[in-house]
Amino acid sequence: MATLQQYAVVLIIIVAVIEVFVIGIVLFLLWKVANLQIKYKKFMKGKEAKNLEEIVLGCIEDVNTFKQKQSEMSERIDKNKNELAEKIEKEQKKLDSHSEKVISELNGTFQKMALTKYDAFGENGGKLSFSLCMLNEKNSGFILTSIHSKEGCYNYIKEIIDKNPIIILSEDEKEVLNQALGNK
Repeated sequence: MATLQQYAVVLIIIVAVIEVFVIGIVLFLLWKVANLQIKYKKFMKGKEAKNLEEIVLGCIEDVNTFKQKQSEMSERIDKNKNELAEKIEKEQKKLDSHSEKVISELNGTFQKMALTKYDAFGENGGKLSFSLCMLNEKNSGFILTSIHSKEGCYNYIKEIIDKNPIIILSEDEKEVLNQALGNK
């Protein structure tokens, strides 16, 4: 019998704990309802249903106005974006045209050059003789040779067309042509 009484006591304690827990939940819910009632009263204080309808309609009107302005701004942005793209394209065409003109002008200029100084006759004169080679992009141009001796100074120009000389070159001139061609 003692065990039956022990089970009854344990059962009563469990029921009591559950009742306390349920009472706690009920009190918490009552507190939440009271807070909601206070908030509701503050919200409704001094307002009638007609005023609330005006407020809601005003909010809807504000949203519609905002959507209209947003649409207008999007249209302006698209228009400005298109105008800017056209201007950029126009300027790019000008730059391309100018670049082509500059490149075509550069093709006719001397772009490859080499200079070698030497003592033409071994007279220990301080290497006063020289050969200067100037070629364009198509490897055409000239070699200017100046030979200095005791009797005087002699200058020669030999034409180069597509890497090939028109007149036979001296060893010093061949060397300067190879330097200009990058063959060294």
